[in-house]
This record gives sequence, C-alpha cells and structure tokens, in this order.
Amino acid sequence: MIQAIATDMDGTFLRDDKTFDEARFKRISTALDKRRIKLIIASGNQYRQLRLNFPGYDHHFAYVAENGAHIVAGGQTVFENFIDFQTVLACLKFLQKIQPQALHTVAGKESAYMLRDSDPDLVNLLRHYLPEIQLLESFDQLPEDDSIFKLTSLVAEEETQAVREEISQQFANQGLTGTSSGFGCIDIIQKGMHKGKELSRLLDYWGMKPENLMAFGDGGNDIEILGLAGHPYVMANAPLSMRDLGQLAPTNNEDGVLQVIENYLSTY
Repeated sequence: MIQAIATDMDGTFLRDDKTFDEARFKRISTALDKRRIKLIIASGNQYRQLRLNFPGYDHHFAYVAENGAHIVAGGQTVFENFIDFQTVLACLKFLQKIQPQALHTVAGKESAYMLRDSDPDLVNLLRHYLPEIQLLESFDQLPEDDSIFKLTSLVAEEETQAVREEISQQFANQGLTGTSSGFGCIDIIQKGMHKGKELSRLLDYWGMKPENLMAFGDGGNDIEILGLAGHPYVMANAPLSMRDLGQLAPTNNEDGVLQVIENYLSTY
C-alpha cells in the first residue's frame, strides 16, 4: 500500500511551461488527504520557490529541497545541511577560474546571490527559481551570516560532465561533489547529500518504509529517489538511459504524474 508519493518538479510534475492542471491536482490532493497519503516535493530548487507553486496547500506537503539539504514537513523544518563558508568562497573562486563565462549562483537560507555583471536575461530567467536574489559586485561580499545550502553553475550543456567531474575531484577533501540537474546546470552540494538519502530520512521521521513510497523523476538527480522507492516511475520524456529505473509514466506535458496517481487512487 502506498503511504507517500514523492515527485520532482521540472520535467516531471510541471509541464514545460511551468504549469500544471490545478483543478485536477486539487481533487487528487483532497483524495490523498482522505487516504492519509503524504505528498513530497523533491527538488534541487529552493523551498521558498517550490512552495509558491502551491499557495494555500504548502503546509499539507513535505519538501525535500536543495537536493536534500533542506527538508520541511507541514511547515516545520525537519533537517538542514550547510556548506562551510570558507569552502563556499574557495569553490566560487575555482568556478570563476575554470568557467569564467558561466553563470554562478549561491543558494543561501535567506537569499540567493549572483554577481551584478551577470547576464540580465539569465538573471531574470532564474528569478522563477530564485525568488529572492541579491546582486553582488564580488563574491567576496557574500554575507557570512547567511547559511549556504549549495552552489550552482550554468555551463554549456556539452561541458556538464567534464565540469562536474573536475569540481568533484578538486573539492573531494572538502566533501563537495557536482550533480547535474539538466540543461547545463550543475549543483555543487556536499558529497552523499542527495534527494534519495534525505527522502529516506524523512520516511524514517514518519515511521514509513521505502517499499510504500511511489516516486517520479526525469533527470540525473532523481536516480537515487527512484532507486529508493518501492514504486518508481520514470517520465516518458526522461533520457533513454533512465528507462530501466522504473515503470514508464506519461510525459510531463501530459500531466503524467497526475495520471499515474489518479489511476492508483481509482483502484485503492
């Protein structure tokens, strides 16, 4: 029996235009509540951004945000994990050296940070994901009193793998690793910190077992949650290399997550 459902957002729950069928979702959410099935939003994005998708509902859900570094359930913080501040500064200097043309961002608990000379079109594009942004003249101005969840670099998509490996090798002793969230985005997080591990932590917090978890994903940073779940679903729009990680769900643009959940609820 399913006790919890976890879904990634971009490319999974959300359509390409960042919308979803809100009326349909409302009906499903009500049905999940009646059956006491938990809904978990598991994403590399910030909690403050994720909750904007569900005004009036967010206290009903749990969030495994920042690739697991920030867990919130029922509006209460369950877990937080931050990167050492000096390691953040050292990594930013390294990123600017190896990828001077890339867009680098810092995700803090209080705000996100970018350089003032960043491409304004990209900054505006990222405001969807980073509702609170401070523009700095230099990353040396990064406020030490903010706690940092992760760093993100937007590089040329064909360079993603090489840059990710270079970051992971350079900062292995500091416990950092790079993970791809798709389309040239590399999240730099603490090694061992991923959505699957922290989703497992949340299930333990609730006294639930992974075999009673349904999960949906479409990208590289979803592999661990699909491996954890007893009922994994891979979106039809996911890379072919992921197809053997679970059952196939319709694409995100077909509201595949909602379709699968509806089908399950109709038999329960």
